[in-house]
Amino acid sequence: MVRLADDMHTIISDPVCVANGIDTAKGTGYEEHPFFEASSIRRIGDWYYFVYSSLQGHELCYGMARTPEGPFTYQGVIVSNGDLGYQGNELAVNYTGNNHGRLVEIDGEVYIFWYRQTHGTGFSRQGCADRVQIAEDGTIPQIEITSCGLNGGPLPAKNTYLSYIACHLTEKDRSAVGHVVEPALGEMFPKLPADMPYITEEEDTDYEKGFKPYITNLREGAVAGFKYFAFDGDEKEITLELRGTGKVQVLLDSPDGEEVSSMTVGSAGWEERSEKLKQTTGVHSVYIKVIEGTVDFAAITIV
Repeated sequence: MVRLADDMHTIISDPVCVANGIDTAKGTGYEEHPFFEASSIRRIGDWYYFVYSSLQGHELCYGMARTPEGPFTYQGVIVSNGDLGYQGNELAVNYTGNNHGRLVEIDGEVYIFWYRQTHGTGFSRQGCADRVQIAEDGTIPQIEITSCGLNGGPLPAKNTYLSYIACHLTEKDRSAVGHVVEPALGEMFPKLPADMPYITEEEDTDYEKGFKPYITNLREGAVAGFKYFAFDGDEKEITLELRGTGKVQVLLDSPDGEEVSSMTVGSAGWEERSEKLKQTTGVHSVYIKVIEGTVDFAAITIV
């Protein structure tokens, strides 16, 4: 940090370290999460928050200080785009990539804006936002990534949702769900791992900006999951918009949870497949799991 004069150009102080990067992190609170890039400072209440992207490459971390000069004491992770570290989670629930963002206070509520990757690569990104809770001591517990965004609570189950809001996207071998592919300089379409499902789109004038988003390459064992839906208990049918050849299960609460429906598809084009839905009440996560074949998945409708 340096202090500037009122002209915002002239430096009027010596530089000081306010947060530790890889060269200075050893032996400090930043050792496991060194500062890498994408810093921003916000004052919320009596505290200044230094939000940054760490060398881990998938998380937004933060430090706290009473003044913008710091030094900022490392406090933890606000969000990981693979949910790594949330409640001790060691397996990514999504393919990870670099993560930039910042805290914003709106009408007395505080939100973290961040992003995750699409197209299986590091330079295709989907903006996300979630509300954070600030404890009495000013600290911010790590949030869980969900499909709810700024909805303020679980999504009504009776509705149609495009698949790209899935917050869980994994292949059969969960341990293989790691960092997305980083393209070489000038490389537009790098080769992706054969089993990697990912969000993409295709031209379709019926959709926003002329492109239809969907999840592609869901092979046997792959899972796309949504958190959270609120069920009234009188929902009777689920429809999935699918393409390809295979069989899928609809599961509650985990990728190996209770089956509430299943269906098959065998079509070279998009097809809406509808089946009965087992009676479900309350707030649940919903997972679409491929148990045979390979399919693309565009939308889920519950009625």
